[in-house]
Amino acid sequence: MSKLSHIFSSILGIDESRITPDLSPNNTSSWDSLNAIILLTEIEKAFATKFDFNEAMSIKNFGDVTQLIESKGLNPHA
Repeated sequence: MSKLSHIFSSILGIDESRITPDLSPNNTSSWDSLNAIILLTEIEKAFATKFDFNEAMSIKNFGDVTQLIESKGLNPHA
């Protein structure tokens, strides 16, 4: 289980097997506006980084989060 998958699984209350690059608020009812904020906060803490407004607003699915973390030179699969 990667650190990023674990964050999504625990906050959204879903099995890690459901976490794919296409996981999004459109196909996951627990990914609401409050949990989106919690996800961002926990990801920032776990990866010791910060997202600016434009970065946060660009996130549409799990794949976007993975790419964003990689763009900061970090490993989302750790």
